[in-house]
Amino acid sequence: MKKSTKRVDRAEEDLPTTRRRLRDREEMEEEEVKAERIAREEKERQLQRRVAAENNEDEEWEDASDEEEEYEDDDDDCMDEIIEEEIIDDGADDDEDDEDYAEFQRETDELSKGMRRVTFDDAAMPQDEDNEGDEAAPTIWRSDQAEVGTQDMQLEYSNKAYDSFFQLRTEYPCLSFDVLQDKDAGNRTKYPLSLTLVCGSQADELSKNQLYVLRITNICRTKHDADSDSDSDGSYIGDEGDSEDDNDQEEEEVNNGEPIMVHRTISHYGTANRVRCAHHNTNLVAVWSDAGHVQVFDLENDVSMLCDHAAWAKKQARQGIPKKQSAMLFCTPSTSHKTEGYGLDWSTVTQGVFASGDCNGDLFVWKPSDDGRWKPVASSTSSDHAPSVEEIQWSPTQADVLIATRVGGVVEVWDTRDMRKSKISWQADPTDINVASWNRARQASHLLVTGADSGAVAVWDLRKIGESTPIQQLPWHKGSITSVEFSLHNESVLSVTGDDGQCTLWDLSLERDPSEEKEVIGELFGRQDLTGIPDQLMFQHQGLVHPKEAHWHAQIPGMVITTDYAGLHLFRPMNWRSLMK
Repeated sequence: MKKSTKRVDRAEEDLPTTRRRLRDREEMEEEEVKAERIAREEKERQLQRRVAAENNEDEEWEDASDEEEEYEDDDDDCMDEIIEEEIIDDGADDDEDDEDYAEFQRETDELSKGMRRVTFDDAAMPQDEDNEGDEAAPTIWRSDQAEVGTQDMQLEYSNKAYDSFFQLRTEYPCLSFDVLQDKDAGNRTKYPLSLTLVCGSQADELSKNQLYVLRITNICRTKHDADSDSDSDGSYIGDEGDSEDDNDQEEEEVNNGEPIMVHRTISHYGTANRVRCAHHNTNLVAVWSDAGHVQVFDLENDVSMLCDHAAWAKKQARQGIPKKQSAMLFCTPSTSHKTEGYGLDWSTVTQGVFASGDCNGDLFVWKPSDDGRWKPVASSTSSDHAPSVEEIQWSPTQADVLIATRVGGVVEVWDTRDMRKSKISWQADPTDINVASWNRARQASHLLVTGADSGAVAVWDLRKIGESTPIQQLPWHKGSITSVEFSLHNESVLSVTGDDGQCTLWDLSLERDPSEEKEVIGELFGRQDLTGIPDQLMFQHQGLVHPKEAHWHAQIPGMVITTDYAGLHLFRPMNWRSLMK
């Protein structure tokens, strides 16, 4: 009855009391809105303080702290009113916000201390306050002007320097390789491109070594970096897009524009010192092993499987499942070479003939026999251990003439019909002649280029050997020269690889014309970091780790492949058309 009576009494309350309760409810709602607005403003202030912490703006942090204290003092009454009206407001969020703020403050202090620790010496790198934070303009790396202490500098290349560039790694370093000519057409320029290589490994154990037969397809034009794309077309020097492939639009991009590689492996005992493919049949590959013998392999089955797997599978099905046969066709007998060697080359005139030279100075010429093997048909051996044969190059026009370079800087011309003594020899360099290349273009078959341990690259006219002086020298590399090779598409163009980590491309026919040069390169003309560059230097590929070989691709104009301790580089410079003209 008490409750009923009380309820009746409350129902009979007069109108002013009812209005007062409604007004109190409206004030409570306003206070709730005000509290939400305050909380939202506090979160905004915390966000601002975070940004200030990341930018190391300590003064803004202090200002924000003062504002927070003032805000807390001014709003105490408001919060008291909310409590008096029995509005439940959880204070946990405010406590968390205070803890977050304290944590941000600590992180900011640590960040500031860390930034003060990781700064450059003011005396070594003075900076004006107005220029503080400005990034230094990138400079061009000049290996010929490298100062002491710059060995650990990291180089960054511009994608705009390349028409195509691709890097790959193998399980073990491959210090020698060669290009296998495939059945695709020659003079290929239209992307995507494909090629086939054979490489010999340098494993940590002799028994782990292999020959890698690599088939690389879907080689596309290099995509420029985002910052490079925003540059104007005139910000770099390259060939004009005058070929039909420049306007080609790929209907569908395969593998996101990245190359696709498949491979086959062939067991090979010992490190492959030198790998060379026959000129008339590139499926025949001769390999110099550090075990002291030369082996010849037939890679036709492996290449067919990689290049045209469907046709290879049909052929295998028609023939049944044949007994697995070794790819090795021949191994030099122990009665020939007594130690390992590096000199190795196939004749460009006589099919199937190759020559090999070892570290004892012995030289052998091998000719194929009727039983599918090879036999020595000429040799030059010495009991007193002549200087090591480092390189062999057959004449591109004469079937019985070859050149051998030796330790000590001597170059010899041999007639294989009488190998009792070299016909001509001359001192090409005081140091070892590591490599040589005989120009295979008929109109330039009198030119020979050599590379020495001293870093000297010399071009010789074989018609003027009696003068014993090169017709041209290329002073650029600072390390020993490890590879030289004339291009098959332009008789005046050659590649040079040195132990200084770079592969350079040269055009011997060029002469500097300052007026034309200024017209072409514009504002770059006369820049200090571009002075002193040889007139004939057309391209410089860097970033290699002890490179050993570089070869031009016979079917893809302008394509160069290099090998070093880190893997293989396949690149086509932006000015490849100028090189191939």
